[in-house]
Amino acid sequence: MSLQQNVPEGELMDVGIETALSFAGKVEPQEFIRSSERIIFKREDFGRLEQLIHMEDVLITQFACIGFRRLLSFEKNPPIQ
Repeated sequence: MSLQQNVPEGELMDVGIETALSFAGKVEPQEFIRSSERIIFKREDFGRLEQLIHMEDVLITQFACIGFRRLLSFEKNPPIQ
């Protein structure tokens, strides 16, 4: 099971935050983060990302950081460091 299935390499994924989060415990952490870097985050996601950034789960916090980074970037595919 993969969040990236049926999405060509290099393409961004248009999935909702809750759909992405449902994979957090089902795939390896590295795979989840790699997939998170390809998600299209929307302005409407800001409030949910703000909630997630305060979670104790480091994986979810990192997911929220990636979301904020992508929201604040002008690039189509910003580098995530």
